Amino acid sequence: MKCLVMMTGTIDRSSLDQAAAVWRAHTIAYFQHRMQKAKRLNLLLILTSLMGYLEWGGGNHAFLFDAEAEVISKLFTDPASVIHAFTLIPLAGQILLLITLFQKFPNRILTFIGMGAIAVLLLFMFIAGLLALKAKVILSVLPFLVMAVVTIRYRRRHERVSASHAIRK
Repeated sequence: MKCLVMMTGTIDRSSLDQAAAVWRAHTIAYFQHRMQKAKRLNLLLILTSLMGYLEWGGGNHAFLFDAEAEVISKLFTDPASVIHAFTLIPLAGQILLLITLFQKFPNRILTFIGMGAIAVLLLFMFIAGLLALKAKVILSVLPFLVMAVVTIRYRRRHERVSASHAIRK
């Protein structure tokens, strides 16, 4: 603006309108990009949570997407057999993250609650894998843990940027 005033000596109304329109377009594009990235991170959290690998006694094993499909099918036929904290809490977390994918602006609190609900099971699996020295279990959980850290760092950095952006206004 100072350059405009120095060059012409006055501020032209149409120049101000153009500058305001450019600023609005850049601000809208910035927030849309940021929200799309938040949605992508939430989708990756859901997908990586399904990659978990379980092993238990008697040579039994399953990926979480297989186990979850079985839980969902039994939820409608025999709900009493699937009511357990380690099945319902992570499933609720995935549903919360799924809801954020359909929001115009993904809710930060829903993202953290959903991520935490899923992390209850996956951190337990990670610790069990470490204690039993099961590399498949440990490696299957790492993508979710990495995505959780990336999401937390992104949302915290984003929060700081938004706060400093609001102060400048």
